[in-house]
Amino acid sequence: MATGNKQKITIQSPTNLTKDEIDHMVKEAAVYAEEDGKRREEATIRNKANIELDTAERTIRDLGDQIPIEHQRKLRDAIDRLRMSLQTYELQKISQDTKVLQDQLFAVSTDAYYSLETGKSAGAKPGGAGSIKSSVDEPAEEDLFGWFKK
Repeated sequence: MATGNKQKITIQSPTNLTKDEIDHMVKEAAVYAEEDGKRREEATIRNKANIELDTAERTIRDLGDQIPIEHQRKLRDAIDRLRMSLQTYELQKISQDTKVLQDQLFAVSTDAYYSLETGKSAGAKPGGAGSIKSSVDEPAEEDLFGWFKK
């Protein structure tokens, strides 16, 4: 070091544990390891479900009027079922309802994508490959910086 001072760390055990105490602690840790694994699995499943709920609600909020009523109803039903499952703490049911919600989100996203693509291709001006500018619309300045305002 530039100051010439030396730093030293010494780690010492404040008590000396016997071999029996160490073995007991290892066995106790093994018993709780299984319980910790179950809690970790539960937390993972519940977090995934909450993320899917958030994604579904955001999708409805963002694409609300672009989503057909039938898809909105199915998506809202899947959201409600998953919320009820999360209250039961049944991991199998939560996983199944999360999968159903994911499938509904996929269907809605796919429909929104294809409707957007067909809308763009229907609104594109004829002109072939030579008119690249005609098929790409420049976004307004408010659109470019609108996400800063949120």
